[in-house]
Amino acid sequence: MGRNLMILAVAILTGLLIFWLASPYLLPAPKPNSFLPAAGNNDTTHSSSTEKQPAADHAGVLNSAAPLSAPRFQSQRVTNDLESKRADYYDFLRRQCADLIADARPADDDSAVLLLYAAKDEPNVVPQMLSRAVQPCAYKYGFRHTRFYVPNPPGSVERYRFEAEANADENGAWHVFLH
Repeated sequence: MGRNLMILAVAILTGLLIFWLASPYLLPAPKPNSFLPAAGNNDTTHSSSTEKQPAADHAGVLNSAAPLSAPRFQSQRVTNDLESKRADYYDFLRRQCADLIADARPADDDSAVLLLYAAKDEPNVVPQMLSRAVQPCAYKYGFRHTRFYVPNPPGSVERYRFEAEANADENGAWHVFLH
């Protein structure tokens, strides 16, 4: 009796698996964008009576030049606004410090932390990055802490290693702590 139930369960599961794999070929495809309103919709709650609704093409898709943007949370808006203001600083780093810095970005967990990745491992690369990239204007763009990373030797598991960090005091002066 138990053996028969086991065979029946395996047969049912096998049948469901075959149906699941074959259903895209056997069942008709759903209509694309079937959730959009019809072209002749007379809903005037979102437009004035003089404004024309965009015409729908043959598939029911609205012809619209402006895509809809997803709503953003307040924290996303603040982060995006801050990063758009920092674009000038990132441009400054690319123009003035390209020989020293391979990459610069804010930390994922704290936007006040600047991560600087050195282009090459030299003895004085951290003081040079501090004097040329951080001290001139990082504080002005909201960075209060900087972490410096230098390249590891070729063949290492990690591409960069943590070398030093610097904190800004309330006057904007930076203090370096070597690792």
